[in-house]
Amino acid sequence: MKQRNFLLCNLPVSIVDRDEFRNLLKDAIPGYSVPCRQTFTKNLIPQKSVMVKSSIAHELSGVNSFSLTCDAWTSNSNLSYLGVTCHYLNKDFILTSRLLSLKYLEEDHKSEYLFEVLKEIINEWYLDGKVFKIVSDSGSNMKGAITRFNDKFVPCVAHRINLCVNDIMSEKGVKTIFNNLGEEEIFVKLFDDSGSLKQHKIDLLMKNEIEKSNNYKKSFLNVVNKSKELVGSIKHSIQLTENLRKKQEILKLENKRKLVQDLRARWNCTYDDGIDTFQP
Repeated sequence: MKQRNFLLCNLPVSIVDRDEFRNLLKDAIPGYSVPCRQTFTKNLIPQKSVMVKSSIAHELSGVNSFSLTCDAWTSNSNLSYLGVTCHYLNKDFILTSRLLSLKYLEEDHKSEYLFEVLKEIINEWYLDGKVFKIVSDSGSNMKGAITRFNDKFVPCVAHRINLCVNDIMSEKGVKTIFNNLGEEEIFVKLFDDSGSLKQHKIDLLMKNEIEKSNNYKKSFLNVVNKSKELVGSIKHSIQLTENLRKKQEILKLENKRKLVQDLRARWNCTYDDGIDTFQP
């Protein structure tokens, strides 16, 4: 039995201890002895891991330059990991990617700690001196960690675009204060050239333009919120979900829609899964 079958089908290893599963294999492959869960977790999977890692290491040894992408992630059970993937052109000049590590983070996500973890992963795969650039989001901790590698940091373009889109869609808060001379000064938070959100001083004309834009955004955000409510109502109702499915069959839609709720962590889903879903 191949371990990859469990991965591809998203099956838990514990399924091998289920009587139903063992009986199925007994009928399908008479005489086959199904390994127990402990054999999988303690022997078969570690052995396979060593084989795969050795194969990838051999492949990487023939490459002279890599770029890395990395991101820190926290699971629903509040466990933190750092994922690191390398990208390179193989001998056939085909862009290839390999996951190097999904490292459990034992400490807070401070830049110093993330730098040490990244350096450990790079050294583990003998990539020191071969890394061209490292791509990540613009979080201060990740950026701080990568900049310690001497001009290796490249901000993720998709992340930057997502920040811009979210910024465009959100209302701008205009703040008015009086300086020591009693003069009125107007400020608003805007992205600077480096992608950082900072307070910028603006004039009265720009303030009026921002307030005018905010009024348009309120109308748009109202549509977005109504879409969220509608999607939520349908997804939490078996009857409404079934009605949606039947309606699409009656209309003979070539591409049937499945509603997905808008989440800020899922890029571009406000349009793809929200507004666009309800277009005719």
